[in-house]
Formats: sequence, structure tokens, C-alpha cells
Amino acid sequence: MGECVIPMISRTEAERGRRAAKMNGIRATVVSVDPSVTLKGCTVGLNLPCKYADEIVILFDMKGIRHGEIIGRLR
Repeated sequence: MGECVIPMISRTEAERGRRAAKMNGIRATVVSVDPSVTLKGCTVGLNLPCKYADEIVILFDMKGIRHGEIIGRLR
């Protein structure tokens, strides 16, 4: 299914997200993001397999981890 990026509001928030993903068995890495491709101008994000994107967004919402819209997922 490929790789997706979830933009994050800050590097600190991205690290919180990466740790939350790891605790749930999802491999994610912090990456730089071109701010011109995000709605809020985020410059950092989490790269992860697209098959986990919906699951991780739900997890982030439950834990109060702020994030942007998923980039790279086929609609």
C-alpha cells in the first residue's frame, strides 16, 4: 500500500507520535516535510505504512497528539 506522511505541529509532537506508534507496534519515523504541501505549513511529520494511517490518527486523537491531514494515501 505504500508510505504515508502525517504532518505534525512540531518536532516534539512528532516524537510523541512516534513513541505512541511504537508502543502500538507501528513503525514510524520522523521526517522533514515541505511546508508548501501541508494545509498548516507543518515542516515535520511521521512517515509510516499507509495501512496504519487511519489507526494511528485515531490513536493520536485519543491521546491528544495534534496532527495534520494524511499525505500520500491513495483515495
